[in-house]
Amino acid sequence: MEEMGKSSIGKEPFWRRFLKKGIFGFFFHEEKKPGQKIIKEEPVVPAKVVIRCEAGEILQPANGRVIPRKEIPDEEFAAGILGEGVGVEPVDGVLVAPFDGVVSSVAEAKHALGIVGPGDMELLLHVGVDTVTMNGDGFKPLVEDGDIIEAGQKILLFDREKIRAAHHPDTVAVLLTNSDHFKHVVCSYDAPQ
Repeated sequence: MEEMGKSSIGKEPFWRRFLKKGIFGFFFHEEKKPGQKIIKEEPVVPAKVVIRCEAGEILQPANGRVIPRKEIPDEEFAAGILGEGVGVEPVDGVLVAPFDGVVSSVAEAKHALGIVGPGDMELLLHVGVDTVTMNGDGFKPLVEDGDIIEAGQKILLFDREKIRAAHHPDTVAVLLTNSDHFKHVVCSYDAPQ
């Protein structure tokens, strides 16, 4: 059986290797924790399915308007370099688990999480654009590497006012980083306003 957080060829997920190279100027915290702990908290139910593929469904991880990947205000995300997905223009500062899975990484700057879910779906949740420069100010992860999470569980809190004060968009990127491993990836988003 494959280890959670590893791709089917036994290497770490593509997006994690990509980000480690410093493209976005940050490195993931690599310290291993012995075992896994289960985090239980009253769930916040995600609104709807935003990404669907043969491996499963990814629920909306933040309240707000869902936009196409191409409208995410970041060139790399919009171009699909890190996989298919959507953006969420948040209305509050809460990120919830979009499926049952395992936290594969928490960015050192606390603004991004990697999650592995059903069918080895590898998901990157990235809050804001260029928010790595905030060095964690305004971000509070509620999970750690290796934590088992449930859909709807709060996993990250973020301060939208601090993000705006730092002159960054607060769009949440929801990217299926190994989308090229699936034949049929369908993304759903809200109608333009």
